[in-house]
Amino acid sequence: MRLFFSLAIIVYGFTMTISLWHLLDLLKPFKIKYLFVSLYLIVGFSAIFIRLFDIKFSMEIAAWLTRVGYVWMGLLTYIFVWSSFCLILKLFHIGPTLAKDRIIFFVVEVGLCFLIFITGYITATNVKIVKHELVSNKVDNLKIVQISDNHIGYMNSKKQFDKIVRKIAKINPDLLLITGDFIENENNYAQKKDIGKSLRSLSIKYGIWAVKGNHEYIAGPDNSLHYMNSLGIKVLRDEIVELGESILLIGQEDIAVHRYGGVRLSLDELLEPVKEKLHDKYIIVMSHQIPDHSFYENKNLDLVLSGHTHNGQIFPYNFVVKKIYDIGYGLVRRGESVFYVSSGTGIWGPPMRLCTKSEIVVFEIKNNNNK
Repeated sequence: MRLFFSLAIIVYGFTMTISLWHLLDLLKPFKIKYLFVSLYLIVGFSAIFIRLFDIKFSMEIAAWLTRVGYVWMGLLTYIFVWSSFCLILKLFHIGPTLAKDRIIFFVVEVGLCFLIFITGYITATNVKIVKHELVSNKVDNLKIVQISDNHIGYMNSKKQFDKIVRKIAKINPDLLLITGDFIENENNYAQKKDIGKSLRSLSIKYGIWAVKGNHEYIAGPDNSLHYMNSLGIKVLRDEIVELGESILLIGQEDIAVHRYGGVRLSLDELLEPVKEKLHDKYIIVMSHQIPDHSFYENKNLDLVLSGHTHNGQIFPYNFVVKKIYDIGYGLVRRGESVFYVSSGTGIWGPPMRLCTKSEIVVFEIKNNNNK
């Protein structure tokens, strides 16, 4: 994990440097460049200072600094590509030279950034309902809703979460499942603002069930669990529960538990106590992140749900996710099992989505004999 963060900081520092170099070159004739450089550094490092160095601000100031910093991070990929392109052209003496042309060039760049942000923000907050119809002779007319990676906190507001809950209420599911990262790192902010409050208004036949994700551990597993329980969410931690006469719901601990001194059962260990019921019951498994789904194949599992990937959230990282995970996003059938990896109902970091979507997933399960 330390290696990952070290590499991430190096990459971030490099992209910031290239982009800053381009800014200084573009505004070279103007004294105002020093103002823009100062703003650039404040915006670029505000979220990092709060996250990594635990700088103490009031919650509201920390929230706004984090939001500004994450917006910048979301745009930085595109700014870096554009800056690199412009600096390469400069080697061939191509680019604006007159002061007037430099100003026009700068205004156009700012305008493009604004357009990218608005487009990404609208896409991120416009949560889509994705429906899948499945068949099974084990259940009759079961409607399941999956939400994942809500990350309620600084970046996912109460207003946005209320909108999600209203959509769920209209779907009227029999079972609501949350596949991890419900709470973002700043757990205290989510509790203070009671961002998840509207969830208490839902009446779900088989209840609301969840597993923890890596961010619940970062936020503090005990505090996260306490707040989720207060919302009516029952959290399964390597546990199995029977719902009605035909459903067996299994919640697996996230792999992040090892970094916090916890223990995670293997799938075989988790299934051992109920192995005699695997053929008769409709088996649903929730696990926040599954790097390799082959371990879940040929286990008599009906539906395996996960999240974590966000499907990359922002282009072109959706293509990176496809290379890292055997299932980066979507529904895949392997043998008798159906696997679904959600792109997430909320966002992490930048309040943007480009070439991905925020989603509420609905599974309508019909009996084979009634189809």
